[in-house]
Amino acid sequence: MSALPIGSQGVRIAGLATLVLGVLIWVSPDMAVSVRPIHMLAGLVVMVSLLVLAALGLRAGVPVLPFVAIAWALVLPVFGMTQESITALPRIAIQVGHLAVGVVAIGLGEALSAKIGRPKGVRVQAS
Repeated sequence: MSALPIGSQGVRIAGLATLVLGVLIWVSPDMAVSVRPIHMLAGLVVMVSLLVLAALGLRAGVPVLPFVAIAWALVLPVFGMTQESITALPRIAIQVGHLAVGVVAIGLGEALSAKIGRPKGVRVQAS
């Protein structure tokens, strides 16, 4: 099996898991203690999968997007691990920002998968 399906499925499956677990943490803080480590592990899988896709994108000659994905993959754990110490913003703003960072990571993974999987010179036409 090639690295492209592994990277794209890693982003999709682990991304969905992080979203579901994140919502559980958000709506039920009592569950946070037991769910947070799994949420963090799934986030790590998203990060590694995004880096794999970025490397494949660089190898395939995809312009700009792999560099954005690498930078975003570095933002993911930094923001995730430091969000508890951010006190300058309301808690809800930090949680929404955390959600947005994760959703953007999933979107970047999807965009990279599409660009890598498409042969050079083939353009998708809007219908």
